[in-house]
Amino acid sequence: MVETHMIKPYKERVYATKAVLETTFEFIKSNASELVELNQNADKNSVIEFFHKKIFLPVKFSLSEKFDEVLFKGYEYKKELSEISGKEKIVYTNIPKEIKVKFYREVAAVDSIQIPDYYIIPAEWSFLVNRMVFHGIQYFKSDYDTALIVERYRFSNVKYAENSYEGRQRVSFDLEKFEEEVIIPAGSFIVPTNQRTIRIITHLLEPKCEDSFVQWGFMNQIFEQKEYFEEYVMEKIAEEMMNENPELKKEFQKKLAEDESFKNNPYERLNFFYKKSPYWDNNLNLYPVMRYTLKF
Repeated sequence: MVETHMIKPYKERVYATKAVLETTFEFIKSNASELVELNQNADKNSVIEFFHKKIFLPVKFSLSEKFDEVLFKGYEYKKELSEISGKEKIVYTNIPKEIKVKFYREVAAVDSIQIPDYYIIPAEWSFLVNRMVFHGIQYFKSDYDTALIVERYRFSNVKYAENSYEGRQRVSFDLEKFEEEVIIPAGSFIVPTNQRTIRIITHLLEPKCEDSFVQWGFMNQIFEQKEYFEEYVMEKIAEEMMNENPELKKEFQKKLAEDESFKNNPYERLNFFYKKSPYWDNNLNLYPVMRYTLKF
């Protein structure tokens, strides 16, 4: 992406962008074979490292504490009270000044993911697969119903961004991974990770990744509760549940004793039983994309 200064004249911005693009295209043309080879080798190495060797793929990074001091050539400035904003503003002078600044060079991985052999996407989420095809990602469909033990994610502490960004409402959350035996219906999309796009597949389908479908708001409907209870109905059901399950009654009484906010919230007291009843939607906050790795 070429970014030119907003205050520069429009003509200069256009020609600056044109110059960058022409230089870039000329470099690509002159080094095409080498660039293609470098990319192909990088893709092969990714498959070797993250699929065959099962090395963890770093997905989040942070600067280390180490830094170098570098000399920054700038200009002296002063601060004056602004009549417009009502606070101090920076006013630069024409006097050159050299300033020592900290330059942090080292980046360390703070979170990583071990990539599975396959991702399984339910047929109703086909629009995700359609977007993945744009990236050259290959997939196939299951021919028949299959029982598998898969890895799944469940979300909690879900928070939507206050404002939309690039036309989408991003979302953040906490994650819990667990194993579950499920029936994979015929027609489900199976995405093998043993392919050159292994990194892209992971960044699109792993919820931890900042560029994943789910963080970009493509799947916000999984966070929406669709069914609720009528209080007069739940009162009767809760009584029956306590009478039939003494341990549940003890758990409820313990929460009343320890959680003052819960104790003073009639709706949450009923919701306690609703979440443990057969009527609760277990798919709420459940990530529909599943992970599967062959076991030998």
